[in-house]
Amino acid sequence: DTAGTLIWAVSFGGLDSDLGTNLAIGPDGSVYVTGYFKGAVIFGDDILISSGEYDAFLVKVDVNGSLLWAKSFGGTSDDRGLGLALAADGSVLWTGFFSGESISAGTFSLDSNGGRDIFLAKVWADGSYAWVHSAGGSGEDISTAVVADPSGGSYVAGTVEKQSPSDVFLIRFDANGEIL
Repeated sequence: DTAGTLIWAVSFGGLDSDLGTNLAIGPDGSVYVTGYFKGAVIFGDDILISSGEYDAFLVKVDVNGSLLWAKSFGGTSDDRGLGLALAADGSVLWTGFFSGESISAGTFSLDSNGGRDIFLAKVWADGSYAWVHSAGGSGEDISTAVVADPSGGSYVAGTVEKQSPSDVFLIRFDANGEIL
C-alpha cells in the first residue's frame, strides 16, 4: 500500500527458467504481466507448456492477487513477451518477438520473414485476442516497448539488425494493428 505494507504476493514458475519482463495495471487494479518461459510453467491452476525453446506468456491477476487467466505464445524457436501497455478501451497491447517460423495466437496466424520478427497483439480484458500482427525482415527484429496513443493506435520501439551493429526502430500502428 502507500505506506509500504505488503498487501499480497504471488509467484509463478516451473523447473526451467521463467522471466517476467513487463507489467501494466488495469483501471480496476488488475495486473497484466508478460515475459517468457521454457518447459512447463504453473500459473495458479493453469499449466502452460512451451512448444520448444522459450515461449512468451501473458497473465492477468486481479486486485487481490488471484490469477484470472494465462496465455502462451510461441513455436519451436525462441519467442518472448517484452512489452505491455494499457489502451484507452481497457484492452492490453502486448509486444515481443517470435523466431523463424509460422505460429498461431488464438485464431490468428503469423508468418516469420526469417530471423526474429516482432508481434503486436491487442488482448481484451477477458483474455481473448482482438487482433495479432507481425512485422520484420530477414534479420533480427525485436520489439521491446509499446505505448498506446489517445487515438486508439500505438507505437512500438525496438531494435533491428541485418548485420552488426543494430539500429533502433519506431513503428506506428492504427487502432486495428495495421502499420501506418
